[in-house]
Amino acid sequence: MAKNGSSLKVHLDHFIARQSLRYIQPNSITDEDRVAPISSERDRNIRYEDITRDDGWFTRIRKPDFQRETNAWTPEDCVDFLDSVVNGRIIPSIILWQSQENGLVYVLDGAHRLSVIRAWIVDDWGDKAGNYYERRDKNLVGKAADSVRDLVNLKVGFFDAFRKAADEMDRLIQQGEAPKKEMDPRRFEQAQFYNDVVRGLRTLYVQWEQGGYETAEGSF
Repeated sequence: MAKNGSSLKVHLDHFIARQSLRYIQPNSITDEDRVAPISSERDRNIRYEDITRDDGWFTRIRKPDFQRETNAWTPEDCVDFLDSVVNGRIIPSIILWQSQENGLVYVLDGAHRLSVIRAWIVDDWGDKAGNYYERRDKNLVGKAADSVRDLVNLKVGFFDAFRKAADEMDRLIQQGEAPKKEMDPRRFEQAQFYNDVVRGLRTLYVQWEQGGYETAEGSF
């Protein structure tokens, strides 16, 4: 993506851990790291709910150790992508590969997209990553994070606002009120999005790479 002119880059590399495609030994992988075999068409895609959970599927995926760092997007790139998500525009497929040797799932293409969604959900744009970026200019990391938040607030809205809007809709329904009539139009749309995405069945489409290590490495 990275087509906008800002010189600031958003640091999201801390969201998806790195792991070697080839050399990791199965006995060094914990049960918590493994992802269950893909068993259905729905499982083959990524549910937004999976990305929201702190103990879910998203925390167990990996990036190949030779993949570029997830810091190529500008604040504008991140918010443009989120705007596409919220407004239901077509999003390119995420390309994943599951190792038959150790059960880990690797992101071959789409680390930025997944990380931006996760960053929006937890409101962490690199400045809440502890010492992960201790060798970087903390000032630039913070400036980029502040810039993203400003743009999110202006163009999309904070994820927590979507959650609160959904809670407001629930409360109105329980009281026998008509949410569309009682709620601010933007908050009504936010509530609908939250219910559709987080509580519903909407997914990100995944293309699964078939084959062994050589196939996965050759995709770069």
